[in-house]
Amino acid sequence: MEKPTLLMILGLGHSGTTILDLALGSADGVVGVGEGLRMLDDSISKGGDDAWQLLRENRLGEVTCSCGEIGSACPVWSQGRDFLKPDSFADRADRLLSAAASTSPGTRLVIDSTPGGQRYLRHLEHHSVKILHAVRDMRSWTRSEVNRRKISSLRAYAKWSRTTKRMAQELSEFGSDYFRIGYEEFALNPVGTLQSLCAWLELDYRSEMLEPAKNTKSHVISGNPFLRRTGQAAQITYDGKWLSNSDARFSDALAFALLANRNRQLVYGNGLIGQ
Repeated sequence: MEKPTLLMILGLGHSGTTILDLALGSADGVVGVGEGLRMLDDSISKGGDDAWQLLRENRLGEVTCSCGEIGSACPVWSQGRDFLKPDSFADRADRLLSAAASTSPGTRLVIDSTPGGQRYLRHLEHHSVKILHAVRDMRSWTRSEVNRRKISSLRAYAKWSRTTKRMAQELSEFGSDYFRIGYEEFALNPVGTLQSLCAWLELDYRSEMLEPAKNTKSHVISGNPFLRRTGQAAQITYDGKWLSNSDARFSDALAFALLANRNRQLVYGNGLIGQ
């Protein structure tokens, strides 16, 4: 049987990769695995109740999958220990993607939404791969990064600038198999954005995609934790609290003046909303 296409949703963390996985996972013939490729990677290190750690400690009963089951009962992640057999990363990925595809008849597309997943591309040469690059407005992303990591806004702006530039350069070679979407476009015009994505992916748009938590067939145990909690992904909404932020006004204005053109091109380039 022909392998389904792998759609990799890439971007900086907290740029909408998980909610895109859940929404597209509501389409016919589509199944997502969240940050599945990251879960297979022994070279990274996470602690606490992170699903990466729980998988290795055989404790997936402590995390809930977006399918509604606890991880140890999920049709995909209940097989998680088998995914970690000591062989090549490519073989691990094959087992994960095959397990995901087998959960739904007629699966044509399997989604992975590991934010920095482009580092795994060299292990996926025998797969048909499409890339969706999600970019969040630098002002919104920076405010989130400052609040979460307690760093300066200038440091966060520099990270957004450096990472988005490098990723755009790395992915430009994918041609027609590469699509970029702004998180603000998606959150503020979800119908238009999802219709555009479905046309690119040759999927039928369904209104059920606007209620990801209720309708998704994705199996997300590792991703934005807020979206995996009951009700948090019930609808596609936009958090605009950053618009009323009064901190670091001068540094924000200076950084934005320097990077406004890139922000406009990467985030609003599809013309689905105004700025």
